[in-house]
Amino acid sequence: METYDNTETVHIYNNLIYNNHSDKNGGGIAARAGHNFLLYHNTIHNNTATINGSNINLESSNNYEAVFKLFNNIISCEEDVFSTIGISIRAKGNFENNLIQQHYKFPGNNYYEDPLFKEGTFELKEESPCIGMGLECYSFEGEMHYIPEFDFHNQPRPNAIDKYVDLGAIESEYEKPSTTAIFNFNQNAVDQLKVTPNPITDFAQITMNNMNNIKRIEIIDVTGKVLKVYDNINSYTTTINCSDLNNGIYILRVDSGTIVSIKVAVK
Repeated sequence: METYDNTETVHIYNNLIYNNHSDKNGGGIAARAGHNFLLYHNTIHNNTATINGSNINLESSNNYEAVFKLFNNIISCEEDVFSTIGISIRAKGNFENNLIQQHYKFPGNNYYEDPLFKEGTFELKEESPCIGMGLECYSFEGEMHYIPEFDFHNQPRPNAIDKYVDLGAIESEYEKPSTTAIFNFNQNAVDQLKVTPNPITDFAQITMNNMNNIKRIEIIDVTGKVLKVYDNINSYTTTINCSDLNNGIYILRVDSGTIVSIKVAVK
C-alpha cells in the first residue's frame, strides 16, 4: 500500500496487509507524503522490504513534515523473522495501544507479545492478548477520532458478546478476559492529582500538584473500559471536555511519563 503527497489526513483502517514484498521501502505500508497519517485497526503481518521498514515505512516529504498516529493495530511477523519486523519512521508522531511483535520498544503505551492468531487465519485465539484491549477514540492534532463501527468482515465493532474493542482488523468472538488488574498505577501518586470541579461539569481542569508535565489522560468507566484518551499534553495542567459523558462515576488515569496518578471523578 502506497500513499503520495497531498495536504489531508490519510485514514488507513480495517486492512489485512500480509506477505507482501517491496524492492524499496515499506513492504506493507510505504508513505512519503505531505499529509498526516492515522493508522488504526489494521493487521500488518510478515511483510518484507529490501531497504527500510519491512512492515511499515513512514516519512515526511521535502516540503511538509508529516505527523502520524498508530493505534489499535497488530504489527507482527512469523517467528523465524521476529527480529526483522521492520517499522521505519522518519516523521513525527507516536504509537499508542498497538500490539507490536518485536523486542525493540517504541515510545508510548504498547504491547510486545505474540498476537496469537488461529492457525491459518488472522482471527484471534481465545487467549490472545489483543482481546478487549482497544481504544474507542483518540485525540489527534486537536480532534477526537472514533473507531469504525464495523471490522474487516463487516461485523460490528465491538462484537456484541461484550462492549470491549479488540486490536487489529478483525473483532474476535470471545469476551475480554476478566482481570483484577484493570489499572496499573502508583498508589502513592493518588494525592498528586487535582481535578476541579469534582463533581465535574462539561469541562474539568486536571492539575499535577507536583508540577510534573502531563503526557496522557485516560477517562475510564467503572468496568475498566477506556472511553477517551488525551495525549501529548506536555503541561502540568490542562482542561478536558467531559460534555459527552453520562452522569456516573469515572476514573481519570493521568500519566506524567514517570508516575501514573489515579483520581475518581463523579458527574
